[in-house]
Amino acid sequence: MKTPILLSLLLSSLCAARAAGPAGFVFRESASAAPEPLRQALPEADIFPGPDGDIWLHDGAAMLFKPRTGARLTTDRNLRQTLATPDGGVIAATDRQWGFLIPIRNGRFHLVFQPASELPLLDCRMAVSATGEILFFGKRNAGDHTLLIFDPAGAAPADYVPLLRCREPIAAATADKMHAYAACGDTVHRIALFDGKAEPESWLRVPEKITGLVADGRGGLFIATERQVLHAGAEGVRSLIAANRPRLTHAEGTLHILKEDLSVISLEWPPEGQACLLKEAAATKAAIPETKPAGQN
Repeated sequence: MKTPILLSLLLSSLCAARAAGPAGFVFRESASAAPEPLRQALPEADIFPGPDGDIWLHDGAAMLFKPRTGARLTTDRNLRQTLATPDGGVIAATDRQWGFLIPIRNGRFHLVFQPASELPLLDCRMAVSATGEILFFGKRNAGDHTLLIFDPAGAAPADYVPLLRCREPIAAATADKMHAYAACGDTVHRIALFDGKAEPESWLRVPEKITGLVADGRGGLFIATERQVLHAGAEGVRSLIAANRPRLTHAEGTLHILKEDLSVISLEWPPEGQACLLKEAAATKAAIPETKPAGQN
């Protein structure tokens, strides 16, 4: 498919300062300030790795912004969400449809939204798995909050497979090669992707409401709350950084964190050290009683 290549060239045509973090971690913070319209759109702002390998922000409307260089792109309509796919493309959603962003060489806009299908849920949000499947989470007409998965490479638009139903809203979802994960309140639910008989399990609880999930590519999760970013893996749960309302994305071994002031911090992963280890136990169904932001005792 040529679209990801063209989009990569477009984004590429448009220096990070190092900051000290917890021992064993290296943070890189972006130097370019986001434009005021994007700052005003913080509640809807998305962060995603573009096809050019750099990090982009989406203002929840019709503008994309690259913090490292200050480059901007516009779309032909307002979009609620934008996400990168493993093959180098970018998917997006309006209030009613999801589809793909296509670059154009001439005209008023840089990117055109190409619809693929109607969104399958109300108040629908999307996530992309490590292997390219699209996760949809939102509300059914009947009132249940639902997680669906869809394979754009081998399925018809109507082939959305249900994975999870919750009474409370699903705040975030992600997936690696083996499992899908969904956050409801302070709980992460895990669903095996290749076991049709497996039931969703309440895999992990944290002491704060979860706002974001990103798979780390190694069987663990990065978790965003209103106040910090955590990592859950085989070694336990650790607090990586204190931040208000962080947004997360992960690409090529680096976790990128969008802060409240719209600066971006990049965390090389996995770290060499084992700093900030908060609990000497594997992530299980049991609740983790306490976590503390990095640097606090």
